[in-house]
Formats: sequence, structure tokens, C-alpha cells
Amino acid sequence: MRLAQAASICLLLSFAALSAFGQSNPVPFVNQPLVPSAVAPGGPDFTLTVNGTGFVSGATVNWNGMPLTTTFVSTAQLTATVPDANIATAGTASVTVNNPGAGRSNPAFFTVTFAVPGVVFDAVPFDLPNSTTSPWAAVGDFNGDGNLDVALAEENLDAVGILLGNGDGTFQFSGSYSMASDPVALVNGDFNGDGLPDLAACDGSGNVSIFLGKGNGTLQALATYYLGLASGITCGLATGDFNGDGKLDIIAASASLEILLGNVDGTFQPPQIIGGGYSVAVGDYNGGGKLDVAAAGSLIAGSSQLAILLGNGNGTFQPPKTYAPPPNTYSSSVATADFNGDGKLDLAVGYYSVPPSHTLEGSLSVMLGNGDGTFQNPSTYTASGPVTGVLPMDLNGDGLLDLALTNGQDSNLLSVL
Repeated sequence: MRLAQAASICLLLSFAALSAFGQSNPVPFVNQPLVPSAVAPGGPDFTLTVNGTGFVSGATVNWNGMPLTTTFVSTAQLTATVPDANIATAGTASVTVNNPGAGRSNPAFFTVTFAVPGVVFDAVPFDLPNSTTSPWAAVGDFNGDGNLDVALAEENLDAVGILLGNGDGTFQFSGSYSMASDPVALVNGDFNGDGLPDLAACDGSGNVSIFLGKGNGTLQALATYYLGLASGITCGLATGDFNGDGKLDIIAASASLEILLGNVDGTFQPPQIIGGGYSVAVGDYNGGGKLDVAAAGSLIAGSSQLAILLGNGNGTFQPPKTYAPPPNTYSSSVATADFNGDGKLDLAVGYYSVPPSHTLEGSLSVMLGNGDGTFQNPSTYTASGPVTGVLPMDLNGDGLLDLALTNGQDSNLLSVL
């Protein structure tokens, strides 16, 4: 009995020592696209391949928060069996990954729909309290019912609003949460490791506010962090575990590029400047198993360039590798995905230019990744106006990634490639 008690005490001390030294699994990161990226409703069970960074043995793929039978392939790939009951009807599912003892990954969205040759959108009007305007949003399941919800930037209220999804494309307003100034960027993530989606919002005064989710569609304001004098009114946000400690960190892009390292309770350490840029995309661009950063709008030698910062795995980054924009053009937005299916992350970069007519014009470049942190020469496409946002997604269910572009000159215009 005494030997058993001693063994138990030693085991407990070992766990305590591991905890004291902060040893943990990293928060995993999921790349777009999922493979396949879409299936037709009513089909049989199928195997879903999830690519990303930081997967460990015992990791679990979740479908709308429910765990799937998962197979560990490598630190960059998992497979999971999706039952036919999960795809019986059309809809969009949120796919995430959990590592043992770590927080939940960023969500990737999977579409259950019949493939169509083209894309047609119908506007579904929704009246918000006090006629708020909402050009920025983040998507997640904030009340855990399996339906996607939307967090909106309520500009004229200096607040964030939550719309709970009914599952049929309509929403119900849940409530507003005040900020110091008008929000200009939103991102969700599990910042305190309780399995519930939280929200980070950047405002026009250079503050990042953290709201913890309660799991019922409501939020609790937690803390606000000032990005510093280098910040501007434009802001981009991204999340990832950049130091591998099992806690989500935040990258904020607002003229200066700053990192906020996460603590265990949803709070963050003071921001640290790591570079410059107005829009940011996160991924493992060199296959090193550490998260890297791509930043558009990085002002270098008076030019708005694209900058690639390879991560060291401890929350710091190597000096940027830069790519100059076309003449008289400024990079304004960036997104990442594997567009050609070769297992290497690529970039989609939005640009704007001011021609002699003084009418803002826009374009989009796709830069294929070499897998070593460098990128090939861009293929460029004309856009309908200055590109202020890029969203990779399989919009027509044909298994190929498409791009939705927002137009900064006309808030009512959405371009689809």
C-alpha cells in the first residue's frame, strides 16, 4: 500500500512539474481548403482530410463542435470519418481541430451542397437596432447549436453585435457589446481554452478588445490593449499559437504589425511590434511546423509591399522577405490557401491603384507557394474596384476554391472569381 501511495504521489508530482514548466501541446492551425471542400447532401460516409500545422497524436477533428473518428497522419495532416447523418441536408459546417490539453483551432468551413456551374447571391435584409452599419464581420457558432452565427461591427454604436443563425439563412439579434471606438476588424478564437468561441475586435483608435464567449450567444468584455502610436484606423486581425505554448495569440495589423501573446485566462501580454502592414494572413509557408505571417500594406522604402515573416516558433520572427507591388499599385489585403492542390500554401493579394483619372482601380494577384517560404511570380486579375478584402471559399460546390472580393469604393459590391 505504501509503495502504491508513493507511486501515486510521484505521478502527481510529475504532472505538477510538467504544468509548472508550462509543457503543453500547441493550438493546431487548419488550412483552407478541406479535402474535399464540398459534398452533395444525402451522400454516404466519407473521409475528410484536414491539412494544417501543429497536429499531435490524439488530435480530434470536430464537426460543428462534435468529435469525429480521427486518424493522425502527420503533424501537418489528419483524416476523419464524416458520417452520412452529418451531410443528410444542405448546409455549412464548421470544422475545427483539438489537440489534447490545448485550445481549439481556427474554424474552416465545409459546404454540403449540389455543385452548380455559377454563383448567384440573394440579399436577405436584416434590420439592426438603431440602423447600424456593418461592413466587417466574423463567423462562428457562438451559442453551440450547430448553426453559424455572425459577429458584426456596429460602427455608429461603437459596439460589436451578435446575430444568432437560425440555420436557414436568417438571424436573430442577440445583443451589442460596447467598445472604446468603432470596430474595424473582428476575429474569433478560443482564447481561454474553455472550448467556447471568444471574440477579438480592433477599433479605429488602435485598441484590441477581448470578449469571452459564454456559449449561449452572449459575450463578456474582458480586456482592451492599445497597439501604440504607430497604429492607424485600418486594422487586420489573425489568430494562431505562434510560440507553441498551447494558448492562442493574436496578430494585429494596423500600420505596425504587432503580436499579443496569449495567457491561460484569455488575457494577453503587452503588444510587441514585429513589422508593418494593414492586412495579415497566417500559415506555415516554409513547412517548418511553425506559424508564419504574410502582411499586405507593409510600408518599406515608401512602397506598400507584401512582406513574409517566417516564425521562429517562440513568438518572434525572422526579417521579412518582401515582394513589391506592380507600379503605382498598393497592396491592401491578403489571404492564404492551397489554390492548386500541391500541398503548399499560396497567397491571394488584393491591390488598389490611382490612375491619372483619379478613379480608384483594383486588381488581384495569386502567388503560388514554393513550400520554402518563397512565392512564384503572380498571376494577376482585374477587379471591379480597389480590393479591401479577400475570402477563399468553394462557392459553387465543385471542389475548387473560389475567391470573393470586397470592394472598398462601393460597399454594396462583391466580386467573385
